[in-house]
Amino acid sequence: MATVAAGSSRLLAAINQPVVNYRVALVADRLPLSLDPLVDATNPAVAAMSPLLYRSLLRLNDTGYPIPDLAAGMTISLDGLTYTLPLRSGLRWSDGHALTVNDALATIDWVQSRGFPDSTMANSWNRVDATVSAGSLVLTLSIPRASFPVTLSELPILPLGDLTSSAIARLASESTTALPTSGPYEVAGTTARAITLSANPYADPRPHMARVQVEPMGSFAAAAAAFAARSVDAVLVTTPAQ
Repeated sequence: MATVAAGSSRLLAAINQPVVNYRVALVADRLPLSLDPLVDATNPAVAAMSPLLYRSLLRLNDTGYPIPDLAAGMTISLDGLTYTLPLRSGLRWSDGHALTVNDALATIDWVQSRGFPDSTMANSWNRVDATVSAGSLVLTLSIPRASFPVTLSELPILPLGDLTSSAIARLASESTTALPTSGPYEVAGTTARAITLSANPYADPRPHMARVQVEPMGSFAAAAAAFAARSVDAVLVTTPAQ
């Protein structure tokens, strides 16, 4: 039987913590980093983090063609105005709560609301009527738009279905607070220097690495120096110039 002295309790706690498998320097010129992919979405660093944390109704495959992601499929009416998207069965957020069509509807409602912080994203959802019918999300456009499936792939769905209108109104000012996620990772913790991600227990497929530490850095030079010093395993650049 092992004996641990009282003074070793801190070491024991450290040993019992999950090991960080990978450390990544993320070049981010605006800090603190938003953990909400719909807030400060034009920030390349936020866009880089988004697919680690959230999924969309559709996603682009390797050839750039939209295919189902959270949606089980998509039906388009003959006039090109109505898109019907049933969600996959059994979807769950990282906290175990069911991911439902109401979350998708509430996400779209927020994007279309007057106080939404991203006018470019809001404009892409202008004149789109969103409803739920027979458990499916039904989106009706005022005019046909061939690019609309790409628009669907660019909208991360957030866990907003059970939130009150006042809670949704606060999202933009609380974007550094982590929400439950649907992507391969969830936010396990944040500090002034790092964002620790752990594998989402409900992700399908599960990510290869159980734990990743993302360290936002204000310049490429700082990130490159950290890589040269071997304090990080990789550098995630976010612009072509970098």
